[in-house]
Amino acid sequence: MEDTTSEAAFRQELLARLDILIALLLDNPGAEEVTSITAKILRLNALGVSQKQISGIVGKPGNYVSSVLAQDKKRKTKKRSDG
Repeated sequence: MEDTTSEAAFRQELLARLDILIALLLDNPGAEEVTSITAKILRLNALGVSQKQISGIVGKPGNYVSSVLAQDKKRKTKKRSDG
């Protein structure tokens, strides 16, 4: 039986989300270790998660997520120009 386009897209989305969950679990092996919201946002962004999805995952508004990502980008740009 052939997969329909919507089924194939659903499977791809599901696999992508599983990859994200696995990566997040690998980053936080011990329950005693606390990961900051900023670190979680940056990690999710690096994994290719959209800002809207990140906002839902970490429980912060979209403008908060955008601000964190913009500050990180600014920091990286400044670091390159100074180095």
